[in-house]
Amino acid sequence: MASNINLREGTHRVPFLRAESKANEVQLLTAARIHAARAAYGDGIELVSATLQAERSAVPPGFEVPRALQRTILDVHGFQVPRPLPFLFDILDVGAAVAHDDDYLIFSNADICLQPHFYASVRRLLGRGFDCLIVN
Repeated sequence: MASNINLREGTHRVPFLRAESKANEVQLLTAARIHAARAAYGDGIELVSATLQAERSAVPPGFEVPRALQRTILDVHGFQVPRPLPFLFDILDVGAAVAHDDDYLIFSNADICLQPHFYASVRRLLGRGFDCLIVN
């Protein structure tokens, strides 16, 4: 049954941010692992970064930035430690805007390193009839 699920067209969104040296190393490792998982799976997974304009320089090669995010939580409320974090809805909206109608949207943070079998495993799970998945 898994062979009937078409993950040929999928969009994986990752919100990369400018970071200090250790966090930046983690983001680069994450990007490398996503590329490795994509290579192990084959063509069809589009890599997209939903990022603020000021963060575009932090996006590793191979990730498309279709449009910059326009707002952060600081636009809605002030916090004791002000960090310009994007809204999850906006991140997902960027990916959905470039996705095809039959795409599956995949979201992960910039510190989540994928295993090479990730996309194939997602395909198998979707083949069991699930419409969406949360992978922890």
